[in-house]
Amino acid sequence: PFSASRWFTMATVGQALVGRGHDVTVVVPEDKLAERQAENPNFRYQPFQDLHTQNNLTAVRQEFISTTGKLSIFHVIWLSILESEFSAKHCDLLLNNSILTKSRYDAVMSD
Repeated sequence: PFSASRWFTMATVGQALVGRGHDVTVVVPEDKLAERQAENPNFRYQPFQDLHTQNNLTAVRQEFISTTGKLSIFHVIWLSILESEFSAKHCDLLLNNSILTKSRYDAVMSD
């Protein structure tokens, strides 16, 4: 639910840009590439290897949601640390992608 809801909003913005003649490139984890291409074939896609960090983030967030009010403070802190670590790793893998750093974009949006 978390990533999908933001993706729908950004895809809508991307479709509007495509409709106005812009090229839209979506940077996407490799494991989401086929799904995103099927949803929006008018975009260009640049996959990157995220080593399943997005899946790990989703799992941690789902645990937060499913156990709201049932966790000890230590478990909440532990999940928060995990979420921070997975987020940092995901961003590092994205931002250190050599193809991205050599490319030029007019605008960049991130989920």
